[in-house]
Amino acid sequence: MKKILLISLFLSLIIIYTGTEAVAFNSHEDITTEGLKAENISDLSSEMIEDGNEGQDNIFSPNFNNGAHHFDNCMIEQGISYINAQQNRVVLFAKDAPTDNDAKRKALEAFGELLHTAQDFYAHTNYVELFLANNPSSQPSDIPIVDWNALPSNLRSGYFFYHGILANEVTVDRKTAIEGLNEEGINGRFVQSPDELAKRRSTFEGALSYANDNSILVLHADLNKDKASSKEGKIVVPATGFNLFNYAYNLAVRETERQWRELEKAIRRTYPGNADEIINALLGHEDAN
Repeated sequence: MKKILLISLFLSLIIIYTGTEAVAFNSHEDITTEGLKAENISDLSSEMIEDGNEGQDNIFSPNFNNGAHHFDNCMIEQGISYINAQQNRVVLFAKDAPTDNDAKRKALEAFGELLHTAQDFYAHTNYVELFLANNPSSQPSDIPIVDWNALPSNLRSGYFFYHGILANEVTVDRKTAIEGLNEEGINGRFVQSPDELAKRRSTFEGALSYANDNSILVLHADLNKDKASSKEGKIVVPATGFNLFNYAYNLAVRETERQWRELEKAIRRTYPGNADEIINALLGHEDAN
């Protein structure tokens, strides 16, 4: 009986945890599918990419709590370095993709991991909020995808408290999460009171001001736009009727399109003699033959 209860508790925690706003985009697969639809990618290649993408949110993987893989903990430069390193890995494995299915899988899974991080940038940082603060009437498609070499000066992300599936941002209250981060050496002023936080974010202008106020630190959950139901994701832009999740989603789709274009360019630079063959193998165009 004890074993059954423990298993039930464990499964319940996983269900609760993965159903909350602490987890990255619950739409990563949709974003990737939409972003790559013009490439006519095969189902098999799509599955390989998605395996890599989903693996970043596997709570049993070290990737899950690595801030650089999700643009958490203000690890902006580290996240960019990770994307660049992943592209190099994809190109390395891609060399043998036309003749080696294992190499193809490694290349596409690495690309999926890259996409996850690049997509998370828009949901986990205040990039959207910074733009809207100066351009409050902008439609989602009006916001340019980020220039990785010219980041906004006040760009930041929230801190993610995670000491395991029993002690994390989801399972403890705000005060305990902040205390846990302080113990990790994250020192600075957080808004501790949920009531004060709600008051500061009670208007659209107040929500943007809070997200962009560098005099205080913020939790991951404070900026998280992974879902339309998250506290930040559900905030509606009065001039457009779209919520912040819609903005982050739109940008993530366009970022996915760019990342594939950049990958193709890198493959053509590295393997000019058989670039088309490699790209077609990655896309799985031969899978239908």
